[in-house]
Amino acid sequence: MDDRAAMPSAEAGERLSWQRSTTPYANFLERFHDAYAAELSAFVEVAAGRADSPCTPAEALEALYIAEACERSRRTGAPVDVAAVRTR
Repeated sequence: MDDRAAMPSAEAGERLSWQRSTTPYANFLERFHDAYAAELSAFVEVAAGRADSPCTPAEALEALYIAEACERSRRTGAPVDVAAVRTR
């Protein structure tokens, strides 16, 4: 199951607008509902063995390093270099 084909993409040559909508979203969940549903669906397909993971182990590890650097920065209030997280 691949819903990505139905989603707008810069690679597809489509024009996307970043201008403010005349009707703003009421909240975070309303704004990101479709993205969250697509991500959850993709996760279930991979977990059930019906699809390959679109993320390599190296990409997953890099995402973890970035998330850890963000968390350290949030806790300390200071910038954290991702390279410092990789060496620990």
